Amino acid sequence: MLLLVLSVAGVDYAVEAGRVVEVIPRVELRSLPHGPDALAGLLRYRGQTVPVIDLGVLFGGAPCPERLSTRIILVDERLPARGQAHVGLLSEHVSDVRRVDDDQVMEQPALLGPNPYLGPIITTESGLIPLLDVARLLAEPIRAALAEAAP
Repeated sequence: MLLLVLSVAGVDYAVEAGRVVEVIPRVELRSLPHGPDALAGLLRYRGQTVPVIDLGVLFGGAPCPERLSTRIILVDERLPARGQAHVGLLSEHVSDVRRVDDDQVMEQPALLGPNPYLGPIITTESGLIPLLDVARLLAEPIRAALAEAAP
């Protein structure tokens, strides 16, 4: 499996590289009044309007800082009333693309309880990296707000 490793609040996470469309520098986003807190704004990307989710806020912390290393990771996602679309994930920086073997992937321990964003845990020589479940990153209120904003 090929993974894109990113950082949020100083913690490494990964997304499956096959879901990644493009990694772009942080650009000016169009704010959406009364939008969900985790919605950083909207991005115009190749004729599409792309919602951008701030992973720092979504995970219950501070917004991702505006730095030269801040990146927007465009991933494929199926949204209600929009079909296949892109969603932007705002992270502090993208650090690596790495291939992992199946024996490095372990299911989330049951003692962690239900976690809506995390999939399996990846074991590496530098530590454990949680794999983000892109399909579950958008909570129902965010999905509903984006569906209402659909053209």
